[in-house]
Amino acid sequence: SARALEIDPDSAHAYLLRGRAFALLGRFSEALDAFTRAIDLNPNLIQARAARARLHLDLHFMPVSLPRLKYLDYRRAAAAFPRPDDDSHLKKALDDFAAMRAMPAVEPDRLIYLDAVRLFVDQDFASSRAKLEEYLKTNPADAQAWFLAGQASFFLEQWKPSTDAFEQVIRLSPGSVPARLWRGCVYQLQFNFGKSLADLSAIRKMDVDALGPEYPMTREKLIAM
Repeated sequence: SARALEIDPDSAHAYLLRGRAFALLGRFSEALDAFTRAIDLNPNLIQARAARARLHLDLHFMPVSLPRLKYLDYRRAAAAFPRPDDDSHLKKALDDFAAMRAMPAVEPDRLIYLDAVRLFVDQDFASSRAKLEEYLKTNPADAQAWFLAGQASFFLEQWKPSTDAFEQVIRLSPGSVPARLWRGCVYQLQFNFGKSLADLSAIRKMDVDALGPEYPMTREKLIAM
């Protein structure tokens, strides 16, 4: 993406690729800036709006998952995650999803995915996962959809489908810190502390300190756990 921007500094697609790279590295603030720049350059670039919406959604739920790795109070934390009007990240995600729905050339598969997100936000996790299963039949390489499916299964306390979904995310995006964090939570719930520690060890080797200020976990905190 850096080379593409040198050639064409106004390339929306180059900023989209840059945002995806930053998101994978956990540099979320920079990813949001890149996605926003892509949308400013091309308001109809649905891939950039979808990527930004998903990142806002991930950041909305991220603070729910991280404390579980240390305090093990999973169910209480799951029941207490913010409602839609409690979090600016969720509002921004919903604004982006609404904008995508209004676009004239939204593919039917994308509408299924948007319905899944809406159901997830409404905490209808079973219906959301059913929509995601339908979507993933024709989009098996969509790591973000797998991630959401893993979260939905998590809140349904269905651990095997949850770990399977996060495994797909890690297979598609080996550097995904959020997927390893969530999978580590599930392994702890299953009292599989060996696999949970393996995920934490993998995260410790990643560039966790590069994460943006909205990500409440640093390398020192992970090492202290």
